[in-house]
Amino acid sequence: MTFQLELAKSLKDPYSKFYQLKIAEVIPIHYGKIALLIFVSVLIALIRSFFGLDTASISHQIAEYSMSEFEWMKVLIGLGGLLDGFLSPLVYLFFTSFCFWAFLDEVSFRQSFVVITVSLFIFTIEKVALLPFELWLGIQSSSSPFALGVIVSTLTENDYLINFFGGISLFWIGAIIIQAYAYSVLATNRKRFIVLLTVAIHVLILLVAVLKTFIGIYLTL
Repeated sequence: MTFQLELAKSLKDPYSKFYQLKIAEVIPIHYGKIALLIFVSVLIALIRSFFGLDTASISHQIAEYSMSEFEWMKVLIGLGGLLDGFLSPLVYLFFTSFCFWAFLDEVSFRQSFVVITVSLFIFTIEKVALLPFELWLGIQSSSSPFALGVIVSTLTENDYLINFFGGISLFWIGAIIIQAYAYSVLATNRKRFIVLLTVAIHVLILLVAVLKTFIGIYLTL
């Protein structure tokens, strides 16, 4: 049996799809669907760049630079956003797939790659859902209505903590749940280990993402 990747159905009926993945004899790499997810990510980065959503962190410094210098900084941030929109999904796909393939028993790399592609689909939906709030309400990603950043910002002014918890959203939790469930179907490891591994990998990715954000801001100062 050849496995057919159906992103929406994998969320609607995960048991059937991941059981099919487990028993499939042939698991092709669905380049078209992966390319579509990356295209949407780059398109969102382009929209964010066009409307200057990523330059809010340096807008208060406009008086410190000439207009040409400030515009050049905006161009660099925009290009960085486009590069991030292209590379981040790829890094997430390959790094996370490799981690689960390395640590779990009876899970092939291609099976892991399929599961992570479904998770990437969830994160892409989050980007699309958040974009209108950013465009029309001026809400930053760290203050997403789907995440804990808003609540944490009322308790502390620590930007690192606000950005970290701003990454813990309903979609982030959903991606973890779908991954833990999928690997519990595919792998022979204990479910507790699978859950802990899934959470640990995504917390690590979130920490790196927040650190990357602050490094990007620091380099523009």
